Amino acid sequence: MSTQEAAPAAGARVLVTGAGGRLGGRLAALLASRFRVTAGVRRSPAPAGLPALALDVTDPASVARALDATRWAAVLHCAAKSLVGESLTDPGLYYRNNVGGGVSLLEAMRLTGVNRLVFSSTAAVYGEPRRVPIA
Repeated sequence: MSTQEAAPAAGARVLVTGAGGRLGGRLAALLASRFRVTAGVRRSPAPAGLPALALDVTDPASVARALDATRWAAVLHCAAKSLVGESLTDPGLYYRNNVGGGVSLLEAMRLTGVNRLVFSSTAAVYGEPRRVPIA
């Protein structure tokens, strides 16, 4: 979304990938007060009260079907894996999910005309915190 483009209107449909996770679930619940949110989940349950959509970002066909079935105003992408230790022991898993899944999502968005994306990144960019939670 460019700085010139308006944000989605209240009541617009927003898909939150990774809504079964801690961050994605909380953001989905928060956004539901303003938008019609659908929780994109792989295995975990969706936040209470939100409609759920089975979505595996590593499966391009699954992503394409999900985006093609509804006219989405925006996608909030929170489906990345983020455990540093696990990423070191299984980098292929992280590459397939975070890079491959991200590309699948972007390609499906392009094909279906969804042009608003909020990408959730890892807190690891902040380095080692002095205390948790990070203020």
